[in-house]
Amino acid sequence: MSKQGSSMWHKVGVALLCTAGAILVLWTHLRGQEPGTYPPPTSQVTVSLGSGEYVVSEGQTLDVALLLSQPLSISVTVNYEVTHIETGEVFVGSVEIPPGTQVQTFSYTVPDGALCDGNQHFSLTLTAASSPVTLGLPRSASVTVLDNDVSCCKD
Repeated sequence: MSKQGSSMWHKVGVALLCTAGAILVLWTHLRGQEPGTYPPPTSQVTVSLGSGEYVVSEGQTLDVALLLSQPLSISVTVNYEVTHIETGEVFVGSVEIPPGTQVQTFSYTVPDGALCDGNQHFSLTLTAASSPVTLGLPRSASVTVLDNDVSCCKD
């Protein structure tokens, strides 16, 4: 290829690159972004527990708050797992956070056992959240259920 021919292809390549760059700048401007921020910045939305520790007595209600780092225009499903530390029993559940909500509380009434079996210990862990939400911190908490039948217990 002649020197003149390769120079022509060089000019065509530069023109194409300039056109592609101009299109990218125009596209980002129309989307309300600053030029040069491609790919678009993402704001990571997280869900976390309101506390890392809960204490409740038998027969009382345990209120657990789920906190989104920002409200969303879609509903979010958060899965959780409760494990009884002493027995290893596991309970799984889920909570739906409605659109526009940043704090969602779910409640559980702890059964009032008739036996004097001492305090019980559980772990509460967020296991998953629907997209685009990821798990934040704290994502696990310890739960202590105080035995209210202390009058029957002997020291």
